[in-house]
Amino acid sequence: MCDDVSLRCALDNLGEDNVMFSADYPFESLKEACDWVEGAEIDDARKAKVTHGNAETILLDLK
Repeated sequence: MCDDVSLRCALDNLGEDNVMFSADYPFESLKEACDWVEGAEIDDARKAKVTHGNAETILLDLK
């Protein structure tokens, strides 16, 4: 969890349209997880998809 290498591996193998950020609350600190993903070493476009864009796409398709 909260590891740039693992995130890049998931993105490279699954594709940026198939990865979503989440936190395992209450077993993981939400602040720590959010701070990490905001500083993750991926470009801003991929980060936007992972942090909210992919979830928005899925949820809007459910309507």
